Amino acid sequence: MSAQALLQPVMVGPYRLTSRVATGGMAEIYAGRHVTEDGQLGGLVAVKRLLPHLVKDAAIVRMFLNEARITAQLKHPNVVRVFELGQADGEPFIAMELLEGHTFADLRTEAAEQGKRVPLPVALRILRDASHGLDAAHRAVDETGRPLALVHRDFTPDNIHVGSDGAVKVIDFGIARTGAWSSGTEPGTLKGKFFYMSPEMIRGQAVDHRADIFAAGVMLYEQMCGRRPFTGNDAEEVMRRIAAGQVTPPSQFDPSVPRALEAVCLRALLADPARRFDTLLDFADAMDRSGAELADVGGLTRYLRSAFPPATDQVHQALRLAREADPSLTDVPVVSAPTVAEAGPQTATPASSDGVVAAARTAGSARRIVLAV
Repeated sequence: MSAQALLQPVMVGPYRLTSRVATGGMAEIYAGRHVTEDGQLGGLVAVKRLLPHLVKDAAIVRMFLNEARITAQLKHPNVVRVFELGQADGEPFIAMELLEGHTFADLRTEAAEQGKRVPLPVALRILRDASHGLDAAHRAVDETGRPLALVHRDFTPDNIHVGSDGAVKVIDFGIARTGAWSSGTEPGTLKGKFFYMSPEMIRGQAVDHRADIFAAGVMLYEQMCGRRPFTGNDAEEVMRRIAAGQVTPPSQFDPSVPRALEAVCLRALLADPARRFDTLLDFADAMDRSGAELADVGGLTRYLRSAFPPATDQVHQALRLAREADPSLTDVPVVSAPTVAEAGPQTATPASSDGVVAAARTAGSARRIVLAV
């Protein structure tokens, strides 16, 4: 749905909300500003609230909070930032960075509609920066210095955001698992999009950060030759082929594929996790050393503007309307980000989630509008 100004500002915790900018299957996203006790206003942020009929569902609340608890502990320019996890009138809310731009999936869909692929230099830059962000998440520790042992488990084009300023950020840690907390999910349960699942996920074996490296390899493969490394008539067939681990080299479909880059891709897709890259940083560095051209930040912004011209871009227009709903809003960074607050006893046991990405559907378009993460 399109942006909608509220009849009057609504206070949720310390946030003044002025406009609803997106609605998804589980929550609504509002534009708002943090208000200090002495009345000072912070910069524009996104505040996510569960849909009213889901607030009493304990399982949904756990799913809603899982991403915030994880993401709030991650501090990296290539990971979306969560400012606060709190409660207002007994209902949980999440305050986070408000992003303007589109997902990598949106860029690929837009290119496909024109019979093209996202240019390889642009795609490589997106994958490189996203890998840096998720690698930092893999290495993250909690307040006591204990490794979170985080695995995203849904590292896909839908969960990589490309901002209008060229900033690439990993989003949606809703189904992430950490070794530091119990997940509340049965062992062996398959999560995420099956095209990007690693063999060990499909087999129900122990999964660590190298499953995300496999997913990065799948995305790289898709960009190099315009097809998936594992295909089939249904999900079961695709997963059987993933588990078998047999991959046709991309150059057999597109002879122009750089061989050094192909080697990087095939190593990331090895069925045995121990034979893949040790880290996503190693994967990103290998792409850098392959000699393949990577776009710079300016190249990303130019490509994004060409794919989604601001004058007609639904995301840009939604945020413009949100700003107009509160003329005092300015594009300044949050001066003092709130401290992450616990949202009550429900947050003690994280669970799976469908994420914090807001899905806004408008007439004639089913493309997701990412406004909040």
